[in-house]
Amino acid sequence: MIDFDEQTYERAKQYDAAVTAARRTPQSETIPLSYFGDLGDVTPKPWLIKNVIARGETSSWIGAPGSGKSALLTDITVHLTNGADWRGYRNKGKCGAVYFALERADLVKRRLVAYRLRDDLSPKLPIAVSSHVVDLIAPSCVNTILEAIKQAEGHFGHEVGLAIFDTYAKGIGAGHGDESQAKDQNAALANLRRVLNKANVHIATIGHTGKDTSKGERGSNAKLADVDLLVQISGDITKTAVVKKANDQPDGPLTSFRLEPYDFGPDDDGDPVRTYILSGEIIPPAAAAHRNLSDQQRLAIEALAEATLAHGVDLPPKAGLPPGLRSVTTDQWRDELYRRGVLDPDAKNPRARFAELSHRLQAKHLIGVDGDRVWRAIA
Repeated sequence: MIDFDEQTYERAKQYDAAVTAARRTPQSETIPLSYFGDLGDVTPKPWLIKNVIARGETSSWIGAPGSGKSALLTDITVHLTNGADWRGYRNKGKCGAVYFALERADLVKRRLVAYRLRDDLSPKLPIAVSSHVVDLIAPSCVNTILEAIKQAEGHFGHEVGLAIFDTYAKGIGAGHGDESQAKDQNAALANLRRVLNKANVHIATIGHTGKDTSKGERGSNAKLADVDLLVQISGDITKTAVVKKANDQPDGPLTSFRLEPYDFGPDDDGDPVRTYILSGEIIPPAAAAHRNLSDQQRLAIEALAEATLAHGVDLPPKAGLPPGLRSVTTDQWRDELYRRGVLDPDAKNPRARFAELSHRLQAKHLIGVDGDRVWRAIA
């Protein structure tokens, strides 16, 4: 047995304390800097889909439950990885995608299978789906995400360009965080930015609006301050995606779309196995038409909505029209216009004024007319 004098023992304690402190202190890193005099020609933004999403940026796609957020991002994923243009926007180069389905992963997989079968797509499209619930607050998630991307790239044989997190709030909740707290939001957002520092991808998050949809994404507004692109989706039969915030691209309507069912066949009980994906129909954005409405035209649309609530009946099946449209007679709509003072029944030739208003709204693809029936063409 070896005896230590008091001085030796004290030195040993100090050494142990120094080693422990060194282990707890984060190692410094060299931060790369760009100097003013070295800045050269401006290079074009590295778009994945021109004027929609770009590498090195984040986006948030929000809407109420059932608004088609996840379906829309699945549609983007399929087109991007197939090298196809997306709803009139140019694909700038085929790349892979990793879909982090933090909830309902089986639904995401069913939608992808539906696209493969409906559109006769190659089973080798570079798409990977993860059902692992990632804690976006924990710093360790950065390496977890990067490893998943690296694994997918190894399988695909080329690089990943898009990473989707559906839903973003679930990733915060996984770390016992609160999406209403800025500190939890900023922790998750900082981790996603760290991913972008090491992976040349676009990160798209999917989230929900609150009860008041005009206030945007549910929770702390720290998210709004961070993202490069915010797209809000709304609508009933026809849904419209509108850019609410963007860097280096215009705000306003992005696209409008409808969902259509894809049936896989009956289950063991004879019931249909079905999922919903985007129709291939390209619809002019509803918001684009609304931006150019006169006050009278806007009030006329509101009058049609009110008349439909009071008197609407289902349109009979008709080729080219989605099911579930409700219509009123032209007389019922005209009466509501008179009641609201949008048109004056005592003015000279009021029927001509009504016909002119109706024709202008038809030209903007905002109403449909068939005989004496009229309906809102875009919900």
